[in-house]
Amino acid sequence: MQYYAAKAAQSITDLLERATDKMCNAIQKTATAAAATSAFITQLAETHGASSKGCLVTSENDGISYIQGANTLSGSGLKCKLPTGELRADTDSQHLDNKGFIKRQSSEQTVNTITAGSDFCVYPSQKSTNNLINQGTGQNLQGGPEYAAGFYNLQNGGLSLVATKTLTSGSTAPRVLHEAHKAYL
Repeated sequence: MQYYAAKAAQSITDLLERATDKMCNAIQKTATAAAATSAFITQLAETHGASSKGCLVTSENDGISYIQGANTLSGSGLKCKLPTGELRADTDSQHLDNKGFIKRQSSEQTVNTITAGSDFCVYPSQKSTNNLINQGTGQNLQGGPEYAAGFYNLQNGGLSLVATKTLTSGSTAPRVLHEAHKAYL
């Protein structure tokens, strides 16, 4: 009798542990989703007002660490300064992926080219009125751009940036940004 009672108790413990396991997994997945959602909303808030397009960068203010690809993090980049009135929407091709700018569109070369050495920058936007997501005109950035962290922000006076170090500093920054920053460094 004691044997069967012990087996029954063990079965109940096993069931409870499995249920606890499932609950812990659910809580972990929910927390991960919440962090990702929070980071996404934070990034949208960063791009939705006077500022707009995003571009991965790791250092402050001068644009020297703009990321063209995964292997160019520590390489030299370009000094970016754009008059926002020269920007227009790109309806033909994707310009960004999760590593940054991937190609240039020759038709835009004459209106918003930035040159430092052989580097090239294109910001697909409709003048200064089109942000990353513009429900007013329905002209969104083409493709499916993703940002780990770090933004070039187009302002009325030109271009400024928020670096990954700023976005990920302090314990209040979403964990997903910390992880993204570490992944790129």
